[in-house]
Amino acid sequence: LYRGNEYVFNQSSADNSGQRLFVSNDLSGRVVSGGIVASDVSNLLIIHYEFESSNDIGYNSATSTADATASGEGGSVSTIDTNVKKFGTGSLKITSDDSLKTWLTLPNIQFGKYTTFSFWINWDLSQLASGASYEGIVSMTNTAGDRFYIMVVDHNSDNLMVVSKNNGTYFEWDLESTATTILPENTWNHMVLTINDDTGEWKTWVNGSEVKTLSTTTDKFNTSDPFTTVHLGRWYGSVTSTIEGNIDDFRIYTSDTDSNAVLTAAQITELYNSSGPPTTSLTENTAGVTSTGTLGTDLVSTWTIPTDASDTMYYASDGSANAGGTISITDAPTKTTRVTTIASSAGS
Repeated sequence: LYRGNEYVFNQSSADNSGQRLFVSNDLSGRVVSGGIVASDVSNLLIIHYEFESSNDIGYNSATSTADATASGEGGSVSTIDTNVKKFGTGSLKITSDDSLKTWLTLPNIQFGKYTTFSFWINWDLSQLASGASYEGIVSMTNTAGDRFYIMVVDHNSDNLMVVSKNNGTYFEWDLESTATTILPENTWNHMVLTINDDTGEWKTWVNGSEVKTLSTTTDKFNTSDPFTTVHLGRWYGSVTSTIEGNIDDFRIYTSDTDSNAVLTAAQITELYNSSGPPTTSLTENTAGVTSTGTLGTDLVSTWTIPTDASDTMYYASDGSANAGGTISITDAPTKTTRVTTIASSAGS
């Protein structure tokens, strides 16, 4: 960018909500609060539902799009619960009774060889619709008949299992004969499943501690075809097979080439101990920045770069600890003042 020139940042898009752009001479005024969660692999995060009350229930902050749909049977659909939440201002409320069953329908998902599922769950296994034997936390199927579930099988014994079918091979992993032993009811629990389909190592973690490991399960997880029927809070086979409870901070990391999508023990501990998504603010802004309007509606920020600006300046987003970087500043090739409009989504 050029000294003395004027630049306009259009932040009127709804995707900018909570993501105001700041420009600074240095980063001394930058304040980060909240937990910095698995920040070094954020580029491998393809699904992140935070269920904030200010956003659409299906808003995926990993892609800055609303790509999931509230679903249900009995005259209603899943909602954001502002009373029971782990982080922020809400969580996904899922119901399971004879008069109302709700869940969240996710978009198609293509997995790579390296994958991590991470979520917080607060459930009540005593609440179950009549005739239901299964309670699905996560379920996925595709047109080829491949499947993947994290679920409770046989409500009488409450077996917590991971079930997968790939190319006709059926695989069941019994995590715990009684689900509430490792995921107690009516309290928040953090569950993580990591899959390395290259080495065949699968691991489960609950509340920061490793629960079980399998080391010979290669080619048990479909990574060649996308899953096209994906549910959160329901088993795919029956609408009666929903859970009763809440889910928060649901994440999927995946890559076919980067093994860092399998989170490490330190990163999982980081997620478990997090106080929620990080926020950043810059209180020391450079001269020449003016803003008018409301963020996410009609906000326009104008920056006239000072003629004595240093060769390197900085930008950052108010809504993310990671969004930001350096700006190279040089003298303009001519003395003509230019006005350039830049469409900006500062949080992306």
